[in-house]
Amino acid sequence: MGLDPDIQKVQNGNNAVAYWSVDEIESVVEKFKTFGAEIDSPVINVGGGIKAAIVKDPFNNFIGLIEGH
Repeated sequence: MGLDPDIQKVQNGNNAVAYWSVDEIESVVEKFKTFGAEIDSPVINVGGGIKAAIVKDPFNNFIGLIEGH
């Protein structure tokens, strides 16, 4: 489990994001974009060889992606 120390976008309530383990996170983010998703948080290296990103699907659901955990 990891906690995001950046609380700039935090609002009371809607803060939970489930993360899906993926290989090649950059290509998965691009695939989501082709289906109409927007990037909420771009791919970043969070340390220890782990990369994470958050996309927002066309229905306003946030989907976390994680690679290398």
